[in-house]
Amino acid sequence: TVRLQIGDGVKSTLAANVIGRKAQATVSVPELYSLSVSDVSAQVVDRAGSQGERALILALSDAVRDRDLTKAVKAWLLPQHDPRAAAAASDDEFTAWDSGNIDQSVMQRAVPLSLTLNDAEQQYQPQFSFKFNAPAKRYLLVAIDATMTSAGGYKMPEKVWRVVQVPDYPKLLQFAAQGALLSVNGDKRISVAARNV
Repeated sequence: TVRLQIGDGVKSTLAANVIGRKAQATVSVPELYSLSVSDVSAQVVDRAGSQGERALILALSDAVRDRDLTKAVKAWLLPQHDPRAAAAASDDEFTAWDSGNIDQSVMQRAVPLSLTLNDAEQQYQPQFSFKFNAPAKRYLLVAIDATMTSAGGYKMPEKVWRVVQVPDYPKLLQFAAQGALLSVNGDKRISVAARNV
């Protein structure tokens, strides 16, 4: 950290007031290994001409290159039920995974998940999204390798692991087309698009 202090009585070279009291401020100076992952989340995003798609959102403390992030990020779809549980779970139940209850026996049942980087506005940026396909309410294990160097020259101190839940598609009911809904002649029917209703 750097501490800046300005004493009283400092004058401007232009006609202005004199500083009447001391002022001080502290600024944190980042070190080489200060690149961090600030957020990993899964969301449903709507795109024009589609029913929406699931996206894995990754945010970092500084801008990184899209190619480097694509190589550094891996994801696995964790099993729906805990393989170590003695009693069989129903199809409506989902094990709530977190970093504390995942071990080698769980990873043996986990399935590698394909991630496709969505188009980025710039080559270097602090937030990216990946398209993926996975069942709703299941959990993903996301690993981010400490192999990236940010635009400011910062690096990650260690590999990061995060667990996120796959969101369900929100309920949707809307007209299938815009413009005139009912024709003067014909069967007088309205087309609608529905999802999870």
